Amino acid sequence: SFTGSDSLDVTLQGGNGGNHLRELDHAGGTDVVVDAISYTNYVGDYVAYAFGFGIDGNSLYNTACTYEAQTDTLGKCGLSAANLDMGYGTNAGVSIDVGNGLTFALGYEGEGTTQGILSNEGADGVGAQIAYTKDTYGVSLTAAQHDNATLSTTNGDQNWIIGGDTTSSTAINAFIVPSVDGFPSVSLGYEWKNDDSVNDENADQFTNYFIGFQFDELGNGSLGAAVGSKEATAENVDAQTMWEAYYSYNYADGITITPLVYYKENAARLTDDETGIILKTSFEF
Repeated sequence: SFTGSDSLDVTLQGGNGGNHLRELDHAGGTDVVVDAISYTNYVGDYVAYAFGFGIDGNSLYNTACTYEAQTDTLGKCGLSAANLDMGYGTNAGVSIDVGNGLTFALGYEGEGTTQGILSNEGADGVGAQIAYTKDTYGVSLTAAQHDNATLSTTNGDQNWIIGGDTTSSTAINAFIVPSVDGFPSVSLGYEWKNDDSVNDENADQFTNYFIGFQFDELGNGSLGAAVGSKEATAENVDAQTMWEAYYSYNYADGITITPLVYYKENAARLTDDETGIILKTSFEF
């Protein structure tokens, strides 16, 4: 913080853990690199803005989801496109807290290499969200539209190749935290989108779902489990499912240990299904 109300965040990433650690949002690589950098500030008590590189366009969204996911896929709470997570690079957003739990937010994600942002040559995505959340329940509606683009690498230079088509997506999320002891919180998410680049009218619609349960204050930690789409599923195609289960507990002051197991279905005859077991340790100073 520079002023007491703002925040400059830098994420460094390095090491090579293979595809399994991708589910912990770790892309791998032997060099330590700047993975993301962002700046967030507030204007008065009700308006916030943020911009940066490597973050998602939904950085100021208030998606109605209380499930504390451990894997990257289920951590999106059922959103695959409406959350502006295309990896374009440059991101910006603004949110307005109307009060009494009601918030509005706008997001932008754009080309971050050589084509420029907000240009016909570059890839862009825009989105908006309205959310109403209280301590024990909440609901949010999210919508976005982005250019279809493919990242191409030539002689070490990366460029987004614009396809000329767009994808439009809408998602609804909700959660409830029962006031009855022994009952878990429940988070739900469902997204539907239309991809204009698909010529087949019977295959251009995609859906994504998510269900998460979490028991807080169970022993010395929390227990969670979730199931959902591994990726957005085209109509008339069998969904590829993913699930996870974990127990996160406080090992000591400032140290949290989380063992987890996950399972992912993959396309038949192409890639074997995947099961992973991970032990994650978090330190706070």
